[in-house]
Amino acid sequence: MQARANRGAFDGAVLRRYDQRRTNFLLDKMAQLSALAQKQTPVDCKGLNAIYGLTKAHHSFDAPCLDWGFELTEPQATRTIAHLLNRGPDDVRAERLIAFYKALKSSDVPTLQEAKSAVVEAEVNRIDLMLKYQKTGKEKMYSALVIEAKFGHIITRGQLANYTKIVQKDRDIDNASTKLVVLGLDDSAMHGLKGRQWTNWRFVSWRDLWLRFERTRPAEDDPSLKIFLNWLWRRINL
Repeated sequence: MQARANRGAFDGAVLRRYDQRRTNFLLDKMAQLSALAQKQTPVDCKGLNAIYGLTKAHHSFDAPCLDWGFELTEPQATRTIAHLLNRGPDDVRAERLIAFYKALKSSDVPTLQEAKSAVVEAEVNRIDLMLKYQKTGKEKMYSALVIEAKFGHIITRGQLANYTKIVQKDRDIDNASTKLVVLGLDDSAMHGLKGRQWTNWRFVSWRDLWLRFERTRPAEDDPSLKIFLNWLWRRINL
């Protein structure tokens, strides 16, 4: 009680002076902020349309934004991608798959006829996503593209090596033509790679994949695909 009494009454003058300085600072800058607000920055609509493909009638931004109360997970994303890429009439399905290969900037893109033989698998033998198709003249073998998809989790020790071993044991896959991709939000998804993995595995960002696929995918009346791509866009841009 004695110690509290020695402190004396609270002096609020310090807080009042601080508040006054803050107010004066804001008032001093108000004119500059007002001037900035009046300046109009020109927007290159053609550039935005080119980047996002906004002129396409089937653009996924036109799909409703559904709120299901949870974020899209990696397994949900890869399983849905596989499901949506695999379905549909042969020609549209093949064009959609070719667009996905191009969106991944793969050096091995199937022809329209080859894409009709393509198969997309998700979460098989713990591999997140695999696209494979039969090359013309090599109908007994598949050319494979293996994808490790990350929304932020790190690559665990030995994970990629196990995937490579699994693919090499598959006698239906032409290992010499196999392509390996790490799909992540940014290149930090590559942390954990060792030695030759840096050469063998190539990084692709979810955002770049989405933008390229949205611009090049065929026109089709598929509300499920549009809704999913809309949801995926919001997930990768959190």
